Amino acid sequence: HDGGRFFVGLSLPTSSEVGYRGEPTAMDAGGAVNGVKDGIYSFHTNLEPNPWWQVDLGSPTAIGKIVVYNRLDYQPGLHNADNLLILTSDDGTAWTLRYDNQGKYFGGAKDEKPLIVEADTLSRGRDEGPVKARFVRLQVASDKPIFFHLDEVEVHSVGAESKNVALGR
Repeated sequence: HDGGRFFVGLSLPTSSEVGYRGEPTAMDAGGAVNGVKDGIYSFHTNLEPNPWWQVDLGSPTAIGKIVVYNRLDYQPGLHNADNLLILTSDDGTAWTLRYDNQGKYFGGAKDEKPLIVEADTLSRGRDEGPVKARFVRLQVASDKPIFFHLDEVEVHSVGAESKNVALGR
C-alpha cells in the first residue's frame, strides 16, 4: 500500500510494492523465496519512496530467525538495503516494527555475511515468547524514491530452525 494504491499478489503469496521492468508483482516478488542464492537480485521494486517486499506464510507462524541475502552485483553507493526494516502482521494491514538495521552494511551468498535476525531480536526483549506472524515485510525507509532489491529472504520457524517456511511462498 502506498497511500493511494493497494497491491496484492493474486497468484503467489509474495508481493512487493511495484513490479520492475514489467514483471507481474507476485512473479517478481516470488524470486526472493525461490531458494536460489547467487548474489544477483531476485526481485526489484520500481523507483518509489519506502519500497517494500513481503511474504505471506499462510498462517500465523512462530518465527525463529529471518535471514536476508543482499544483492551483491550492484554499483557502489547503492546499498539501499542497509536501511532495512523488518515488520510483521497477522492480517496484512496492521504492522509491527520488529527490526531496524540502522544503515549497517550486510552481505549475501558470495563471501559476505547475510543479515541474520534471531528470534530474541525480533521480540525486542519482550517476554512474550517468539514473534508469531502470518506476514513478514521488509521495507527500506526512504522519503526519496529509491529501488529495493535483494537476492533471497528466508524465514525460519521456531523448533524447526533449519526449515525455511517462506521457501516457495
